[in-house]
Amino acid sequence: MTNWTPCPKCNTGSMKQIEDQYGHFLRCADCALHADLQNGSRDEALYVLTSLRRHFAGEDAVAATGTALAA
Repeated sequence: MTNWTPCPKCNTGSMKQIEDQYGHFLRCADCALHADLQNGSRDEALYVLTSLRRHFAGEDAVAATGTALAA
């Protein structure tokens, strides 16, 4: 189990990379954010965490529309 901090959603919890009988996944200890991993490699976990951070920061929406969303 590898710890990644902080959680991209709640910014307080720690993301843990866990493996069980169903496969590899990332999970936040505080808000229970969950992301499945295909092979559980370090590179894949970093890619998924980066994608989640961009998603929760709103960068995906900005890239898709080309403009910032009004607050």
